Amino acid sequence: MINLCIITANRAEYGILKELINKIYNYRNFKLNLVVTGSHLDKKFGNTKNEILKDKIKISKIIKSFPKKDTKIEILKSISKSINYYSNFFLKKKFDLLLILGDRYELIAPSLSAFFNNIPIAHINGGDITEGSLDNNIRNFLSAISTLHFVTNQYSLKRVKDITGQNKNIFNVGSLSASRIKKIKKISKNKIEKILKIKFCKDNFLVTFHPITNETSQTLKQFKELLKALMTLHDSTIIFTYPNNDYGSDNIIKLIKNFIKNKKNSYFFKSLGFENYINLSLHLDAVIGNSSSFILEIPFLKIPSIIIGNRQKGRIMPQSVISIKSNKKTIMNTLKNLKNNRYKISNKKNIYEKPNTINNIIKYIKMFFLKK
Repeated sequence: MINLCIITANRAEYGILKELINKIYNYRNFKLNLVVTGSHLDKKFGNTKNEILKDKIKISKIIKSFPKKDTKIEILKSISKSINYYSNFFLKKKFDLLLILGDRYELIAPSLSAFFNNIPIAHINGGDITEGSLDNNIRNFLSAISTLHFVTNQYSLKRVKDITGQNKNIFNVGSLSASRIKKIKKISKNKIEKILKIKFCKDNFLVTFHPITNETSQTLKQFKELLKALMTLHDSTIIFTYPNNDYGSDNIIKLIKNFIKNKKNSYFFKSLGFENYINLSLHLDAVIGNSSSFILEIPFLKIPSIIIGNRQKGRIMPQSVISIKSNKKTIMNTLKNLKNNRYKISNKKNIYEKPNTINNIIKYIKMFFLKK
């Protein structure tokens, strides 16, 4: 029996992990402990712990670690405080493996605690590059202290080998998002309107913009340029989702709230949930912002993703992604070209897609323990 711990710290990462969590729960070789932390527990970000409970997934432990304020010092305090919580928790539970996904700062404390307690770490989505974010450094740090690696593409595979200085226990399994999206039951345009209580117009866009954590002065500058461009749109529905719980998110939230007061047919959601997010996106003309989901998830839906600025610079961009500078004129021209059908989306296979992603992750975990 493999005593496995999985950490989930926010809505996006849980949406990607959900199918893997369900699959592991049904394997008799595993005893799964799901730890919920981070913005899942924060009212400001929608108390998305309730989405996990709604999915009838058992939560083994809740660890409150979100910052009290939107400042760097409070983020550091939350990490420091969490190390003590996780260290004691891991000492009691004697886990065989900690499984984490991505690059969030909320994963630093549990990963450090596991590392010093000699608990092997399995890291999903390592080796990617995001030059415009501190997440890049956090992701590389998590890869450096992990033992098992599940990457999404051949280039990330090479980078993880370079980071770790090893060739073993590194597997290109593709994206968990692809397998999750394929299984989602599709909802009609009218039904998603009723569920979300929105009204579609002639043109429809979703906007997600996260703080630029390694160039904090750029966050407001770039987002204001985007809002100026969006304000010029007519007969359009604009749907905003909350930014990540990073330094600078409060200012983004304030600007969005002010925008929707002055713009008809604009909406703001703390969390859509993964199924609603995908089904909404199916009926959009494009998504706009700097979210990694616009590269790792949305391209599987064959709709355009407009990436603003350099936050995601370095990632492998599928053909449906349009990367542009963060100024009003460029954004407006891109939307105009989009309306005139100047961007074509091919049926070329997505680099992040590989068959049997979930089954392969489970297989390689079992193989790792058989070797041990």
